[in-house]
Amino acid sequence: MAASATYAAGNRSVDNTLRRHRAIWIEMFEKQAEVDERSAGGLRRAVLREVSGRCESISRVDGREITSSGIIAAANALIRMHSTFLAAPHLIRLGFAFESEAVIRLGFEQVAWNNAVRHLTEPEEVAKLSGTGHTTKLKSLFPGAGLIYNRLSDLAHVAPSTRGRVMIESDNGLVIDIQAPETAKESMRLLVVLLDAFLVVGEVCFGDAGILCGSLDRVTYRLKENRPAGRLIQDFEGVFPPGTKSFFDAWWR
Repeated sequence: MAASATYAAGNRSVDNTLRRHRAIWIEMFEKQAEVDERSAGGLRRAVLREVSGRCESISRVDGREITSSGIIAAANALIRMHSTFLAAPHLIRLGFAFESEAVIRLGFEQVAWNNAVRHLTEPEEVAKLSGTGHTTKLKSLFPGAGLIYNRLSDLAHVAPSTRGRVMIESDNGLVIDIQAPETAKESMRLLVVLLDAFLVVGEVCFGDAGILCGSLDRVTYRLKENRPAGRLIQDFEGVFPPGTKSFFDAWWR
């Protein structure tokens, strides 16, 4: 590295050193970059790329051609979910599993609401629609939606069955881990499930408006086997808890 700095400063006497070690340095940096891209940080960046792309494509839909108040409401809500996908990964990175899962649960409710509101045509109908209680309707797309929401509710409310993740008995009494990076791995898995729901519901709402459908087959109305969320589950296998592939399959098959 010193040779590189000297070379950048204008000293050409180190040319031979740079040439001799260039291949080794490049290989080392490329390997590190590959590791970084398969890390938790790489997964967070990949999730945000998918979300940002989808929000941008929805924002380009010409609202003047939409006459349904429900679809207009869904567009607004889906675009605003960008903040959900910014907040949850940040909390996961800090090891705050409980807090991140509360945010993911809220996002899950929002996606379910988007799926419900798209059927409504009048502003009055949209205004009367409850903000919660629509998870059941997601089951037509994701049969495991109820199980996911129940798990998120248990985690967000610190149900007794989940307390072992952050509460540990010791000689000095009960210890509560405020930051639990290993526990937050489950949060990352649930975040990818939320991403899947977000992308699919967005395509259900705006596929006819011309957005690219990478998750939903618009002809058969079936989920694609090789879609973005599924690829993340496969590509970042080491970031998730054991059994994540089966967990993800149960969510949508």
